Amino acid sequence: MTILESPAEELYEFHGMWHWNWGYEVKEFVADSLRLKKPKRNMDVQLERHLGLLDLILLGVGGTLGSGLFLLAGRAARDVAGPAVSLSFVAAAIACVFSGLSYAEMASRMPACGGAYSFVYCTVGELAAFLVGMCLTLEYGVSSAAVARAWAAYVGEAMLWLPSWVTGRGSSFCVLGFVLIVTISSLIAVGIRETKWVMNTSAALYSFVVVIIIIFGAPHVDLGNWSPFVPFGYKSIITGASAVL
Repeated sequence: MTILESPAEELYEFHGMWHWNWGYEVKEFVADSLRLKKPKRNMDVQLERHLGLLDLILLGVGGTLGSGLFLLAGRAARDVAGPAVSLSFVAAAIACVFSGLSYAEMASRMPACGGAYSFVYCTVGELAAFLVGMCLTLEYGVSSAAVARAWAAYVGEAMLWLPSWVTGRGSSFCVLGFVLIVTISSLIAVGIRETKWVMNTSAALYSFVVVIIIIFGAPHVDLGNWSPFVPFGYKSIITGASAVL
């Protein structure tokens, strides 16, 4: 048997035939998958800071409040957890607290990194970071489509005279949702300094609507509807938390 003289050592000759060195390839794949990225504390290119403390708070509030709050909360209460959906929100809030603390810890240790992909790349490895990046891409794509479709449904309920292919009401095609995604994507692509007022205004509007719903809805609370409090079992609390998270 003659080993091919090459740095890669990917092929070897056995009985006059060349064969692929699978053991070497697997070893290289595992080594590359576990390769860590060294975080840089002093970046060559310093990004300008356009977001202040208030902007970051409103950004977090806007990411928490959205069309899903008005749509998914009702479905979770009706079909998943019943009145215990209030405990589902508490469980979801606890999970968010630990997630926020984890991000704060990672950001303090690796300040030059900017997200879950970079954090995983620096701590777990390249393969795990690739999977996280693809999962995030799929998550953002699906969630943005769902939110756009929900907003189009709200517009369709408010303006019944619009055709179904515009709002997606009773149709699989939704022009308004597509226009909304393109518009928001264009605003984000312009730059954070130019679009932060849109995010701040949206977060303030969401908060205002939630406060109005609480104020005008509180007098209509009927405690008789709270019995039974956990109609679908205690497991439904966690299921409801995953639905509203």
